[in-house]
Amino acid sequence: MSALSAALGQACRCFGSAVAVVGGPIQLAYAEPAEHARAVASLLQDAGLDADEPVPVHASNQPHDIVALFGVWLSGGATVPVHRATPAAVAAMVHERTKARFLLDLESTRIETA
Repeated sequence: MSALSAALGQACRCFGSAVAVVGGPIQLAYAEPAEHARAVASLLQDAGLDADEPVPVHASNQPHDIVALFGVWLSGGATVPVHRATPAAVAAMVHERTKARFLLDLESTRIETA
């Protein structure tokens, strides 16, 4: 577990029901990202993610993006943020260059394996 994921986990425990993230109509209390991130981490670990393995994460500054990033950190992986508006050919090149076996996109609620 990284120092960042440990610090985020501590904040989530300390502030539990206080609002942590607001994005449009979505509000997440501190405890919610931690709970969902642990589920993401568990899925990645169960799928065989190695320590420091790169995981491209589709992101666009939404509350669920925090969950995705936090989940990868908790699993021991390394996040490779890729904006959702990135052209498909460029995103594919990032995926290929990192030799990533996984792709995480919580907007579409999917974790893909290569």
